[in-house]
Amino acid sequence: MPTYPGGIPALGTLTGADTVDASDINNPNREIEAICTELGVLPKSIDDTVAPGATPASVAAYLDMMGNIVKTLAGVDASYKAAVPPRNLICGHGAGGIIPDVTGGSRYPYLGGGAGLSATEADAFYVITFNGQLVLKRLFVELLTAQPDNDLYVIVKKNGSFIGTASNYPRLAIPASSPAGIYHMLADSGLGPVAFSVNDTLSLDIWNKHPTLPGPQIGAIGVEFEQVG
Repeated sequence: MPTYPGGIPALGTLTGADTVDASDINNPNREIEAICTELGVLPKSIDDTVAPGATPASVAAYLDMMGNIVKTLAGVDASYKAAVPPRNLICGHGAGGIIPDVTGGSRYPYLGGGAGLSATEADAFYVITFNGQLVLKRLFVELLTAQPDNDLYVIVKKNGSFIGTASNYPRLAIPASSPAGIYHMLADSGLGPVAFSVNDTLSLDIWNKHPTLPGPQIGAIGVEFEQVG
C-alpha cells in the first residue's frame, strides 16, 4: 500500500554496495501510481460543468469544480475566457424608510452614500470614477413590509435622468400587493452597454405608483453592473 496521499513517503537511498530487492522497485512504483491517481487524468483539461462538492475524487476533479466556480462568479460561459469583465455591486440600505403616497405616485432617489430615502439626488448618487461602458446586470430591493395594491418600480438613472427610452428602461417592477421579501431581476432589458465618463452618476428611483397609500418599508437595495469597455 502506498503512503501517499495520506502521508509523504520516505523512500530509501541505495548505494553501490546494496542489494536491490523487489520492494526497492515496487514501493516507489506504488507511490508513483498513487500520485497519478491523486492528480487524475488530464488534470490540465478543465471541465467547468462539474458541480462543486466536498472531497473531490482527484486534483483534476477539484480543478473542474474551481473552473465552475470561476465561471459562475465571472458571469461568462467558460472559465478560460480572457479579459473577464469586472463586476461591481453598489448597494445601500433604506433604513426602513417609506415612499409616501402622492397623487400620481411618488419617486424618491436612492443608492448609497448613507442618505435616506428622502434624500435629494445629490445625496443619493454614486459617482463613476472611469471612462467606459457599463452593462447593467441586476437590480435588487428588499421590502420590509408588503407593497399596497399598486406597483412599485426601481429604475436606474444616469446623471439624474432615466437611461434609454420607456420601452427599455432598466427597472425592477414589483407587482401590486407583493409581500415583504427580497426582489431582484436582470436589469439589461435589451438596452446594451451605456457609456459613462468620469464624474457621471448612477442612482436609483424608487417609485410608489399608488396615489393614496404609502409604499412599503425599504431595506437593502442595490445595482450590479459589468464594465465592458
